[in-house]
Amino acid sequence: MKRLLILGAGAQGSTVAKLMNKEPGVSEIICADYDEKAVVEMERSLDKAKGLRLDASRVDNIVEAARGVDLIVNALPISFGFTVLEAALKAGVNYQDFAAGETEDLDYVDGIRLMLTEWSDKFANAGLSALMSTGSAPGLANIIARDSVDILDSCETIEIHLYEGVWAKRFLPFWWSPEVALGDMCCTAYCYEEGQIKETEPFSRPRFMNFRGIDRGHPHRGTRP
Repeated sequence: MKRLLILGAGAQGSTVAKLMNKEPGVSEIICADYDEKAVVEMERSLDKAKGLRLDASRVDNIVEAARGVDLIVNALPISFGFTVLEAALKAGVNYQDFAAGETEDLDYVDGIRLMLTEWSDKFANAGLSALMSTGSAPGLANIIARDSVDILDSCETIEIHLYEGVWAKRFLPFWWSPEVALGDMCCTAYCYEEGQIKETEPFSRPRFMNFRGIDRGHPHRGTRP
């Protein structure tokens, strides 16, 4: 039976906790967050959950919370990435996050590169696993792309398009971190072309697509130029 420490009890962390609560191989889920109300709700609503108010900005706090657990799931904003990685390694615990990269000192590309090289090697040398960027994109979309390439005779171009179909006449609260969402919208955009990573301005290269099987009547829906 496995014990999990989920850091972050927001939209993503709480969803993971609810799913893991159904897993027969999981005995306990420690739901940790700075927001005491959020962790109390997790403990109240899930049979296997234990709520813990935690300041995850300090490595030692995470190490203490991770005693005896098998996996740390990092559902915090990406700025906590390296702190949680350090804590997981220090505690001797496996690690997983949904997104990684940008910090005050590193841009998105350099942050991802550092995590997937230097930190990946550190965990491997310690006999531990670190699964990084396991969200939808990056994450699931990359796995689909890799699997598709493996079964094709040849492949010249891979395009990954992420569809989000939320339309409303009134403001809807963010279903994940507003801080991260707004940061993503404002930061430098990247593309990979001709074997190189290139920087572009945010929203500077729009492409309108028809998604097969989806017709929401959106005024901007159309074929790409």
